[in-house]
Amino acid sequence: KKAPHLLPDIFRDKSSFSNFSWWHVVPGLCGVTIIAGISLGIGRIGALKVFVGMIGAQLLGSLIWDAWIEQTPVTLTRVVGSVLALLGAVMVSLK
Repeated sequence: KKAPHLLPDIFRDKSSFSNFSWWHVVPGLCGVTIIAGISLGIGRIGALKVFVGMIGAQLLGSLIWDAWIEQTPVTLTRVVGSVLALLGAVMVSLK
């Protein structure tokens, strides 16, 4: 309270938080979960398998996001492209 003029406007005006909803914290929680999962996963199964799993999750997540949120149809071409990209990542991780 000694220097409120140094704070950004959003913190000075209490009405800025009136539109706050629970889903505003979801991206932060997802980020914390990913970072914690990476560190735990690398210790247990190895870095390569963790990152191949992340590639697969991102491919699947993007297909779901495009179909559900962006209303972009999931075509056979997009599914085959995602599967080929994932197979390439898996093949790199094979010994």
